[in-house]
Amino acid sequence: HLTRLPVPTMATVQALRSAAAGSAGSRGLLSARRALLADCRGGPRRLLSMQQRQQVKSHVSSSNSRGAAAVGSRRAYLAPALACPLLTALAELDRRAQCEGAVLVTRSTRLRLMSHEENEAKPEQNDLLNRLRRLRRKARRALRMVARATQLLLTFEPLAALYPVAKILRSLGLGNAEQLDKALGSDKPADAGVVEWYLKLCLWCVESSGAAVIKLMQWASSRPDMFGERFCEVFGALQDSTTPHAWRHTEATLRRAYGDEWKERIRLGKILGSGCIGQVYAGAVTHEDGTEQNIAVKVMHPGVKNNIDADLDLLAFLANIAEHAPFGIGKQLVWLDLPGVVDEFHRLLIHQLDFRTEADNLVRFNYNFRDDDEVLFPELIPGFPAQEEILVESFCDGIPFWQWNQENMENVELRNKMCNIGVRTVCQMIFKDNFIHGVEY
Repeated sequence: HLTRLPVPTMATVQALRSAAAGSAGSRGLLSARRALLADCRGGPRRLLSMQQRQQVKSHVSSSNSRGAAAVGSRRAYLAPALACPLLTALAELDRRAQCEGAVLVTRSTRLRLMSHEENEAKPEQNDLLNRLRRLRRKARRALRMVARATQLLLTFEPLAALYPVAKILRSLGLGNAEQLDKALGSDKPADAGVVEWYLKLCLWCVESSGAAVIKLMQWASSRPDMFGERFCEVFGALQDSTTPHAWRHTEATLRRAYGDEWKERIRLGKILGSGCIGQVYAGAVTHEDGTEQNIAVKVMHPGVKNNIDADLDLLAFLANIAEHAPFGIGKQLVWLDLPGVVDEFHRLLIHQLDFRTEADNLVRFNYNFRDDDEVLFPELIPGFPAQEEILVESFCDGIPFWQWNQENMENVELRNKMCNIGVRTVCQMIFKDNFIHGVEY
């Protein structure tokens, strides 16, 4: 029940500036207010002090225009305008919009505030109800986590059963196809040996286990120092070669985002890659002046959000158990801060489930490197705003860095130049912009 203040996006700040300048009518005031309330529902926040929370209660009990309310999906965020310059601007928008005759506070918001006042008048009953609600949520999360753990155990049970067989055959020197054919006396070559087949079975099980498991294995496939070259070679397919979803889902997503006329302006080609969250198509867009531009269209996989919350709860549970492991193991793992690692992984994965966040990041990166001709970021395509499950951006042709490095192994001068560009770019992100592009595994 701590009240938090919203941190706005750049689009919200621009809308507030235009509204404060008096260049927007009632419709513009409404759009600026909606943008700020959207940030209140989904943006980052900072905690209010006890004194500010007391000010909130006074603003709830009185219909003072300095207060601002944003009703989210599960709770109401309330904050006094004096505590935040943005909410002061919002209160000014309220005042101007009311002068314009616009209705900004809905009836549901008033009812929510009235119920809040009634709950304050019944502290004992409200406390009991809150405890029951928290208990029900915890029980629901526990049952969901148990069901998800059972599902994962059934998925990976065949791997555990076949592991001794693959281990024995490998110790006998029959791991690959040629050695197995030679031992069996077969003249017809096989496609893969037992060990190869076992690794492909592992790959299939990981793909069918959901985005969180795939994301973990993407990280593992980037560490040959920990898991071996062959392991990373097989599971490296998870980087951009997971099983793509059907075309009908892509078509339905485009129709929901841009209407039935999307085919008149967008022409999609082959699939460039498919990861744990979505897949990317190469394509072209026709602008209103008749010119064409190469684009990349990123579409989220169907059902990718299913089981993610349960997977993250399960990881947090296992991290807490690991820190309390017996025989001194838990004390050694405390220094790794496994719960903190899981929390960081949770935040990174959740942000990737909304392509609008990626769109905002692209706008910011292009602005930060607007004067650098050697660093290029994709740009958003006008007329096709980013949606939660789809992103249309300009196409930047290139190859993976490891491939470029192998092709230019002998060109020391070019590799030094690339190294200098990379160091300069990273230093600008860290020390100047404080906004860093993460590594896509």
